[in-house]
Amino acid sequence: SDDVQELLSDRPKLNVYRALSLAPRVLGGWLALGQAVLREAKLDRRLRELVILRVGELSDATYELAQHRRVAAQHGLEPEKIENAGMPLGALDASGVYDPGEKALLRFTDEVVRDVKASDVAFEELRDHLSDEELVEVLITISMYMGVARITETLEVTTEGEVYE
Repeated sequence: SDDVQELLSDRPKLNVYRALSLAPRVLGGWLALGQAVLREAKLDRRLRELVILRVGELSDATYELAQHRRVAAQHGLEPEKIENAGMPLGALDASGVYDPGEKALLRFTDEVVRDVKASDVAFEELRDHLSDEELVEVLITISMYMGVARITETLEVTTEGEVYE
């Protein structure tokens, strides 16, 4: 529709938008949330991308991982951190890949994705590294990208360059 085309006019031609356009009545709200998470949040963009990659890994979300590995690199997240975003929690401490704040972020993300509510220990550990505002933004980012993973995987959204039927 013209309304959907207008909403998407200033965005890249991504297959995820094509899929989301099938729900035109909620598309604007979804795009506004995405804009806020990706462009307006206080949370450092590298940390945001680490959260998104972790959610993508835990959700086995092919499209999300393909998109955000590229975005994470553009925002300066180191290649070894991008490559190891799916590292098992037990290996985090010994790996030397992530600093203490990033480890806390990954643990927190795991607990929220798997258990819905982070433990008090994970919450307080992350709180030592982030402001309350940033912590809530982490939760919003986790929630949004759990949604993206479920949408793109269920609808089998392909990455750009692949055949989209």
